[in-house]
Amino acid sequence: MKRALWTKSALNVGLPYTDVPAYILAPLVPAAATPDAIPSYVAWPVALAISGWFLYLNRSKRRTPGWALRRFRSWLRGGIYHARPMWHVRRMSRPTPPQLALQAAVIKLDDEMAAFGFPSSPKNAQERPAGARAKTPATGKKRTDQSTRKNSQ
Repeated sequence: MKRALWTKSALNVGLPYTDVPAYILAPLVPAAATPDAIPSYVAWPVALAISGWFLYLNRSKRRTPGWALRRFRSWLRGGIYHARPMWHVRRMSRPTPPQLALQAAVIKLDDEMAAFGFPSSPKNAQERPAGARAKTPATGKKRTDQSTRKNSQ
């Protein structure tokens, strides 16, 4: 059974008689059109080095320039990858109103002050939500029934 030619249309354009993609030689195009301010003995070795790096990534690691671009953008973000674009993350996230954030911060500070033995202000104690409880200082490690059961098995 013969394979239809149109199924090969999704493949990368390659160098003739090889399986090397043509984007490997893409850095040579700007090197050929460099202005006179950059000498050719600087532009061509740099372009050949970048082409060699692309060839190494393609042959040994099966990486593409799209991968390199995503990796560079991740490096700019501090090593954080995002499943969705940043504009989508910002648009879909609901920011906390400043009043609620400040109220939650004050409640946490009161809890920490109570944990260290300082008296908490009575004004903020009234604003505490119904289900919240103040932290108490730790008295020691208590072993639960479940933890003893895990260790005995």
